[in-house]
Amino acid sequence: MNNLIIIGGGIAAVSAIKAIREIDPEVTIDLFGEERFYPYYRLKLSKSLFDQLDEADILLQKREWYEKNRITLHLNVRVQGIDIERQAIILPQEKSMNYNKLLLANGAGNRFPAIAETNRGKLNTIRNLEDVQRLHGVLEGKNEIFYIGGGVLGLETAWALQQHHKKVTVAEIQNRLFPNQLDERAATILKNLVESFGIKVLTNAEIVNIIGDQVVCGVEMKDGSSFHCEMVLYSTGIKPNIDILRGTPLKTNRGVIVDQKMATNVPNVYAAGDVAEYDGKVYGLWNVAMGQGKTAGFNIAGQETIYRPIVPVTALNAYGISMFSMGDVSETNASHTIIEEDPAKKTYRRIFIKNQIVIGAIIIGDTSKSPLLKTAIEQKLPLERIDCQVITIDELLELLKTIV
Repeated sequence: MNNLIIIGGGIAAVSAIKAIREIDPEVTIDLFGEERFYPYYRLKLSKSLFDQLDEADILLQKREWYEKNRITLHLNVRVQGIDIERQAIILPQEKSMNYNKLLLANGAGNRFPAIAETNRGKLNTIRNLEDVQRLHGVLEGKNEIFYIGGGVLGLETAWALQQHHKKVTVAEIQNRLFPNQLDERAATILKNLVESFGIKVLTNAEIVNIIGDQVVCGVEMKDGSSFHCEMVLYSTGIKPNIDILRGTPLKTNRGVIVDQKMATNVPNVYAAGDVAEYDGKVYGLWNVAMGQGKTAGFNIAGQETIYRPIVPVTALNAYGISMFSMGDVSETNASHTIIEEDPAKKTYRRIFIKNQIVIGAIIIGDTSKSPLLKTAIEQKLPLERIDCQVITIDELLELLKTIV
């Protein structure tokens, strides 16, 4: 391998570089990032909405790390396309650069809500550092905020807004918050907690139009109702950045399709993170992007490695509580569940078990044992000779300590 080009500057790219440098200290690596910033920790963006967030505070690696590892950064450069036949990326001003191997780690954008395209200029979203910096000014003087999307980003942002005395309404199109990560009881507890801080939560809520031309003054709902607001934010899932692959033989569906080695159908081209579709899924999760980037990096460097699917984790720290959901939390897939709730302490725990193996967990409250449950789920630790009908969750956790 003479030279590698990486398109994208997120955690998948950095994880790949670390893996490559474990094996090959010599290969030339050029990283192209569309933003003007060094790769940074995106998960901190919604938590820092009102802070004067500086790039240096959230970098994935210090700037010197790239120099030490001899990574050539091309920041604020948007790759226009890929010429597979020439093994080259197409750059602005009709320039190009050849590669021997290519890693697509260019992530995804926030998917635009299912409303008229004419509303696009009236909505705001949080996907990158520039969005947060721009919102500092936009939020000034806005007191009523309508947020489309009740996922982690939506609830974290709503919490930040509420803490700065904004009146917030959150609209979720599904029938409950986190329908894929929480059971009905946990979703109800979470909704009640959010609303206890004065945030209005709408479920089964579909927005059809933004009211106002030059200035936003409200939203119209599918059921005919309307809500007054001065600003609309959204986070309704992700859309992988596969536009630059148009006209290439690379197979895509929702994302670019990869195999267990994170290889695409085209030799010497790999993909990882939010742009990649593995086993029919685009995960959009930080820990998955890390794992896929590492796998891609090892294979790019010639060390054959198979991607081991990472159990999805959802975590929320806001509203005075911590929430953790991991693995398979479908009641129909579990042979038994252990449920414990303390309404006075606003805590809820449910462990999902199938054939004497922990397959999933939902925790609202003390999440300090989350790493233990994560290990048990990932390693499929057998609960031999345990009567799951009578064991408590604390007893189960103590047992797991002895076998992890």
